[in-house]
Amino acid sequence: TGTGFAVAASRREGSGDTDGLVLFLDAGGALAGSAVAGGIGDDFLRAITALDDGRVVAGGVWGAGGTDSDAWLFAATPGGDIEWEVSLGGTANEDLRGLVTLPGGGVLAAANTASKGAGLSDGWVLSVGSDGELLGEQVLGGAGHDVMHRVVRGEDGSSVLVGYSGSGISVAFNEWYLRVPLTACPED
Repeated sequence: TGTGFAVAASRREGSGDTDGLVLFLDAGGALAGSAVAGGIGDDFLRAITALDDGRVVAGGVWGAGGTDSDAWLFAATPGGDIEWEVSLGGTANEDLRGLVTLPGGGVLAAANTASKGAGLSDGWVLSVGSDGELLGEQVLGGAGHDVMHRVVRGEDGSSVLVGYSGSGISVAFNEWYLRVPLTACPED
């Protein structure tokens, strides 16, 4: 974020629920600002990425511990303003594990879903615009447990999704790597 950096964390105040916390730090590591987001229930941040305009997008799980958690993300400014916030999911548990910035200010998210797809859990790739609008999504997986853990930017500008698949022909889980163009979700 300009000359500093941002950290995603979670906080609990008193006996209340857990909320997402973004700390903005200057180049020397001193606190320059913070933003808090969350709702009823426990909400945890697991990923953060900086946008070119100084904002950050942070994401994780909204409503953790229940039977209907959602993948969750929001944009925050160094001044502590939450510009947009969105939770995405169905009737079962979803969570967001990784984020990378897309050209134009949006993000590509590595997430997981138990509401969509063919299996017990499936990888879920989300493309979200700089305004929080869902631009595209793709569910990836088979009949078993298939999980995305993170997304990183490849040297060639693509996104590399990292996770594991339990839908293969072996009895063990297999590492899973998927390279997609940085500009969008993978195609069917």
